[in-house]
Amino acid sequence: MNHKSSLLGFFIYLGTAIGLGVFALPYAFNQSGFFSFFYLLFLVPAVFLTTLAFSKILTLQTNVHTIAGSAGFFLGAKVKHIALAIVFLEMGGALLAYFSAGGIFLNILSPLISPYLWGIIFALIIFALIFFDIKSVGASELYLTIAIVVLFLLLSAIGFSHFRTTNLALNLGMAEEKFLAYGVILFSLAGWSAVPALRELFGQEYRRFVSTIGLGTVIVITVYLLFTVATVGAFFNPSQEALSSYATLGGIMRYSGALLGVLNVLTSALVLGLYLKNVFRRDYNLSKNASLFLMAIPIFMLYIFGISSFVKIISFVGGVAIAADAVLIWLIYQKFMCPSVVKKIAIFLLIGIFLLGAVYEVYFTFFK
Repeated sequence: MNHKSSLLGFFIYLGTAIGLGVFALPYAFNQSGFFSFFYLLFLVPAVFLTTLAFSKILTLQTNVHTIAGSAGFFLGAKVKHIALAIVFLEMGGALLAYFSAGGIFLNILSPLISPYLWGIIFALIIFALIFFDIKSVGASELYLTIAIVVLFLLLSAIGFSHFRTTNLALNLGMAEEKFLAYGVILFSLAGWSAVPALRELFGQEYRRFVSTIGLGTVIVITVYLLFTVATVGAFFNPSQEALSSYATLGGIMRYSGALLGVLNVLTSALVLGLYLKNVFRRDYNLSKNASLFLMAIPIFMLYIFGISSFVKIISFVGGVAIAADAVLIWLIYQKFMCPSVVKKIAIFLLIGIFLLGAVYEVYFTFFK
């Protein structure tokens, strides 16, 4: 039984971590150049430790299972409302990115309709499924995760078959937007939203969290680096979501890659949308229709009025909302765990870096 739950937990974490952000990594690395590797060197251990900190919090108390719930319990009701606002920013922003990506992928499958209009159609389908309480694909997510990993490995192999060192050198040497990759990488690495599900499987066995998250992180980084280096080496100025670049090569990968991308985005968007609707229902005791209205209308109107730049959305959500999540996790950890003075210094240094990154992300997005 332990082996089955460990395997399921591993795929839950892998499926959460390898999400939409990976499609944006080649473009982000192209825009930020060699600065991308400095962000990677900092963010990989920072995100890994943050995920373990959240795991530790959930293994040592049983009454709450979310960041917002933990924030309310340990830091007060006002902080819980701030945490819920961060959740809305994070997941609402991610849904915007999913609508944009869904439109792009569907346009690859059917170019007669523009990516923008496909994005509107895709959003309406998601809202309809949420309204009728259609659940996610359940156990088949395990197979979808395997298929997604295989897809990226196949795309990487194709990319390496067209690899040119001059493309790699030119792409990484440009660095037109030095900070863009920071938020994209943080968005792509953050897998701590899987921790509550792991808590249901592993209970209070912290060692199982460590092994699952550790192995998952190694595989995630391997897939990300292979795919990013292959794509940046194969295409000069890769597209924002990478698949459009691969589509120019033609063949079966044009359609199979786009179809798998649509399925990945569809299931992920459905999970996020249902979660957001339930936040309004559980935490604010609103009706089903009112919850759907408050979840859907603001996000849909933002997309309608043109906030649909795939990479920019991901960078902002990663650099600001996910960074704010990390700050909350560490504040809860230091309050709950009462660490030593040395650990407290390290925690507040990490918090300071995340906050500085968030401030600069806001400046980078709106004022630069």
